[in-house]
Amino acid sequence: LSSGKYILFVARLVPHKGAHLLMGAFSELTHRQRRGFELAIVGGGSFTDRYVQALEQMAEGDRGIVMTGPMHGKMLTSLYEHAGFMTHPSSSEGLSLSILEGMAAGRAVLVSDLPENIEAIDEAGATFRNGSITDLKRKLATLIANPARRAELGEAARAHVHRHYLWDDIAE
Repeated sequence: LSSGKYILFVARLVPHKGAHLLMGAFSELTHRQRRGFELAIVGGGSFTDRYVQALEQMAEGDRGIVMTGPMHGKMLTSLYEHAGFMTHPSSSEGLSLSILEGMAAGRAVLVSDLPENIEAIDEAGATFRNGSITDLKRKLATLIANPARRAELGEAARAHVHRHYLWDDIAE
C-alpha cells in the first residue's frame, strides 16, 4: 500500500459491516476512476469463515484489493495515518470506534447513512445510501478524484473528534 493512495476499511469481517458491498463497489470502478488507489480490507472473521472465504475470492479477482487480516497497535495506527480516506459501509452500527479512529487520524470518512454513523461524523464526513453499491461507487470515485475535499473533510473530522470524543472528556 502506498501512503495516501488507499481506501481503508477496518472492522470485523461479518456481513453487517459491509466489506462485500465495499469490495463490489470498488471493483466496479474503472482503472481511470481509481487513479492508482487500492482498497485495504483490515480485519478478521468472527465465527464467519464462509463469509471471509467469499471475501477472499472477491479479492482474488481484483489486484487493487488488499486483505491484510487483523491488525493492531502501531501497524493499525500507521494504516489509519497513511490512508487516503476510510470508509465504513455498515448496515447496522452502534458507535463505531473505527470511524472515530479514522477521524482522529485526520482522514476523511465515508459512511453509510445510518443515524448512528451520521451522529458520529456530524458534518465532518460524507455519507452514501445504506446498501447502495451504486451510490457507494459514486461517492468513492468523487473522493478519489478530489484530494482537496479529502483534506477538508479530514481536518474537520480531526477537529470534531477532539471536540466531542476525547477519552478524558468522556470519562469526566
